[in-house]
Amino acid sequence: MKIAVRHRSIERIPVLEVVSEESRSEALPLLIYYHGWQSSKELVLTQARKIARLGVRVILPDAMFHGERKLGEPSSIPSVTFWSSIQHNILEFSVLVRFFEKNR
Repeated sequence: MKIAVRHRSIERIPVLEVVSEESRSEALPLLIYYHGWQSSKELVLTQARKIARLGVRVILPDAMFHGERKLGEPSSIPSVTFWSSIQHNILEFSVLVRFFEKNR
């Protein structure tokens, strides 16, 4: 089984879409996999590929202030940046789900 990794931008949210090539255009269970703190989506590709082999479409978004969305130095108060990232993830989750409900 060949796994495809596709870089996309969904309403300005950079994501990697990981799915088997054979199932790319099919409706599949969707897993949105948020990576670790101060990391990037590319660092969890191994886990995403393993999950995709189970017949799941895996989406790896860059959280606000991480990876492609890093906007320079974060706040000097780490908890401010952390909670802001979490808040953005919560708000953007439904954007990502709606996109994949409408488009595969």
